[in-house]
Amino acid sequence: MNPTLEQRAVIVSREPVINVIAGPGSGKTATMVKRVHGMIESGEDPQKIVVITFTNAAAHEFNKRLGVAIGHCGTIHSYCLRVLQSNPVTVGLPAGFRIASQELIDSAVIRAQSRTKIRIKSRGELDEAIRSNPIVTGKISKPVDVLAVAYYRDLFTSGFVDFDGILSFGLAAIRETRPTVNHLIVDEAQDCSAMDFEIIDAIQPFNVCLVGDLDQSLYEFRGVRPDVLLARSAESYMLMTQSFRCSSSVAEAANRLIEHNRDRIPKSIKTSESTPEGSVSISVFPTEICEINAIAEEFNRSKEGTFAVICRTNFQVATIRTVLQMANIPVVDRDAGAIRDWQKAINSVSEFSDPSSSLIAFHVIKAQLGRVLAEERLREVTAAGMKFTMGEGWKPTAAGAINYLAQVGVDNDAFAEASEIALTLGSSASAAELHLAMMQHSGRKVAPPSSRRGIEVMTMHASKGREFDHVWLPGWSSKGFPRCDADDGGSIEAERRLAFVAITRTRHNLTISRADRYKRSEWDKEQILDGQPSPFIAEIAKDGAR
Repeated sequence: MNPTLEQRAVIVSREPVINVIAGPGSGKTATMVKRVHGMIESGEDPQKIVVITFTNAAAHEFNKRLGVAIGHCGTIHSYCLRVLQSNPVTVGLPAGFRIASQELIDSAVIRAQSRTKIRIKSRGELDEAIRSNPIVTGKISKPVDVLAVAYYRDLFTSGFVDFDGILSFGLAAIRETRPTVNHLIVDEAQDCSAMDFEIIDAIQPFNVCLVGDLDQSLYEFRGVRPDVLLARSAESYMLMTQSFRCSSSVAEAANRLIEHNRDRIPKSIKTSESTPEGSVSISVFPTEICEINAIAEEFNRSKEGTFAVICRTNFQVATIRTVLQMANIPVVDRDAGAIRDWQKAINSVSEFSDPSSSLIAFHVIKAQLGRVLAEERLREVTAAGMKFTMGEGWKPTAAGAINYLAQVGVDNDAFAEASEIALTLGSSASAAELHLAMMQHSGRKVAPPSSRRGIEVMTMHASKGREFDHVWLPGWSSKGFPRCDADDGGSIEAERRLAFVAITRTRHNLTISRADRYKRSEWDKEQILDGQPSPFIAEIAKDGAR
């Protein structure tokens, strides 16, 4: 890596707090890896360096490039899980706890309601109380808080904690045990929630580096707080603006669009002579079918390189996939069987962590001693009137869970993917860490027939973190995008950020399109939508888009 001046400034800075605003394709992973290498070379203890990533895939890529074991590199859930596994009793969790499935969560809610006789207006009200976690906060002011406490107690009795509880109990454990972290790097900081920022602050590192881009914040509907990063960056921030991904025409289109947002730190994507050439075109078609047929024709014409169709809604995704498949265009897709196989693998890893299961004990002993000795041990324990289990002191590992998957016979592709995740977690990973990582993982994608080149069709949210040689953005009509009132300032800015992310997935050629007419069915009534251009098209197409 030959760092730019902007990258070098981030690499060498040792200020206590660093806020890095990094544009799309600006080489932030390479920069952060170089920053960690610099810390270690200057004598810092690598075990006191923690890197928080938004996804497990990002953590895997960071670890692969880093090549050195550090204190932790993974999602904020995985960090909290590690802290909890070392100190479960300090926050009242059962030793050897497991992560509850949705089925277990629903059952615990029903039992808690039955015991407390508390009625709630909606499940959403209870979910909010559960996320707030009155056990940790000590704030029990409403009947729904009492219900949330009963729910958690029910899970604890069975030896479980839920996905949200990993963060709230993890925060409590961090505050209680004060793990030593000298340097903390947080990637995708624009997508941190209020709880995430509480955890970051509770860690209390000597140095914290927040890396993000307010223009790429997409998850406010999940409680993400980009305004926190904006406020923290108000006084001091560092910029990384040179894109090594986008062509100059794509960068210019993205810049013209996003400059209309007000709640941001002003910056423009810059390109260099080494940036690949490309084009931006805007097309109009009489109908949606004509629009999709044009996508198929462009795919066939492009011959090589990755190709993605990025849509605003899942309804568009389903429609476009169906029409492309009917036209015999290979579409990279997940099928229902793959999803079921992946869920079976997740459930099996959860089962493996149960120290009270005789079946799991038999599988573990069989893997160690063979079937004959395992059966002999089982007969001996049973004859003595005892239950054949691994016991409370057993610490199930990710490697053991993978071996269990091989024995129970999960789908080959699901097994291979779970094995790959376990490999990225490292040899010391627990079965609980593997279970969490698999829950956060989207599951495998099915390749087109004969491994032919295919089209990926996805939503704008799903495109985050991806890049493609050719990108097509359909449905940019006034009735379809943005999906809000143009006078709603906050919502229009969120929609514009979605458009910005979709545009900047492009390495070479970008096409934005709309149809004059869209046919939609709602409540058994067919509607014909006559669409004018999305207002975003006017913002983009000043000069450069052709």
